[in-house]
Amino acid sequence: MKTHLTLALAGGLLYAPFTSGAENATAVTADRISVFKAPLVCPAAPQIGCGGASKPILLDLERQPGVAEAWLNRAGTRIAVVWKPEANAEARRKVVGDLKEDRAIELD
Repeated sequence: MKTHLTLALAGGLLYAPFTSGAENATAVTADRISVFKAPLVCPAAPQIGCGGASKPILLDLERQPGVAEAWLNRAGTRIAVVWKPEANAEARRKVVGDLKEDRAIELD
């Protein structure tokens, strides 16, 4: 009996993160995502993105009031920004403009 209870509890704990993740994933719509070309390929390993170059940029993006999340693809060629629902077009332009100016990188 104790084994069954332990298994049920462990199964519930393992399943819980997947249910909340599914709910959060459905809340993001395409109009809240922007994808930009970014020159963040690793010079030492050209098939992956450069963590040293991308981490400060991604952290800076995620500190912006209108940004919910920021991601770099594995190749280091694209940055994806998930905007908060309240971020309007002007706030988005400001974040992207500041990123271009402060980090001196070109985003297409």
